[in-house]
Amino acid sequence: MTHTTIAPAATAPEELVRVDAANIVLEENIRDHPEDALVEDWFVDSVRQHGVLQAVLGYRNDLGQVVVRDGQLRVLAARLVGCTVPVLIGERPLDVVHRVTEQYVTNERRTGLTDHQKVAAFRQLELGGLSVTAIAKQTSTSKEQVKASLTVAKSVDASTALAGGQISFDTALVLAEFDGDDAAIAELSQIAEGDFHDLEYAAEQIRQERVNEAKRIEVVADFQAAGVRVATDEDSYESVHRLTNAEPTDTMRPQLDADEHKTCPGHAVTVVVYHGDDVRVSPVCCTPEAHRPRWASFGSTPAQAGPMTDEQKAERKTRRIQAVIAPLTLWMVLIDMSGRFSERMLPDVVTKLWDLREVG
Repeated sequence: MTHTTIAPAATAPEELVRVDAANIVLEENIRDHPEDALVEDWFVDSVRQHGVLQAVLGYRNDLGQVVVRDGQLRVLAARLVGCTVPVLIGERPLDVVHRVTEQYVTNERRTGLTDHQKVAAFRQLELGGLSVTAIAKQTSTSKEQVKASLTVAKSVDASTALAGGQISFDTALVLAEFDGDDAAIAELSQIAEGDFHDLEYAAEQIRQERVNEAKRIEVVADFQAAGVRVATDEDSYESVHRLTNAEPTDTMRPQLDADEHKTCPGHAVTVVVYHGDDVRVSPVCCTPEAHRPRWASFGSTPAQAGPMTDEQKAERKTRRIQAVIAPLTLWMVLIDMSGRFSERMLPDVVTKLWDLREVG
């Protein structure tokens, strides 16, 4: 088999000239519809803003005209904005083989900036004193993209992962939102290795939990300011709906009246918030031994004197979680999460249901 080797074109003295774009002749090119690449305005805007910064390659034809072989997109953009183009004039090509080969190599082998390199560049411009608007204008980038890039740049975890090629820019932007929250970063970083939809779901859960917690703290502060005790998981308490003052032998066992129970030394409330504004306040008793259980056989144990031990608390929590597992399983079968409900979400759902324990 015979192999054909393309010898490099003969070298000749080169000269750099600046030519009006309207006077440049474009050589036949393998990019047969270059005008299509100018549909997006960013390229033309860049030339309008900065001019043509990198010289195009060309030669002079028999008529003395400047013919451009490499850089026709820059020439077309310069024509639209009416500016000159720097042209490095060299040897006229030998034949079509050399022309096509050179055009293929110069167009195909160009590599754009990585997301991390863009992020780092925007950060350097910001440190150099440019505003988001100025950066967007200077780089022909949308302000939204510049803001997002700077957000990633200021997060060590997000920018490091992006630089290492471990995550996409969109994933880095999600991580950057939770910068400083080590627990959230650790959870999201693990999920980021899988489906992006799972990452979005987990991030939204964390956002909602933050909103819920902020509202809960606000409500708790109001109760405490009013002198009302707010029970926590560290307390041994029981819902007033599960307690009664009826005698053990009484057939009718009405629940404690929530208003009347306010005079009880053990009176307290629990506060749970859903969706930011769905505040659920439930009356509980931190001295359940002062009353009697309404249903002695309802999976409960006789009230004890003194606080519960850690083992007793754990056992109580286990019993109550088991009480919701069966309906939860059915609910998981029926729920429609567009195929994105995963096993990873199950512990979160169980925890949410556990938060409902005080309402009986």
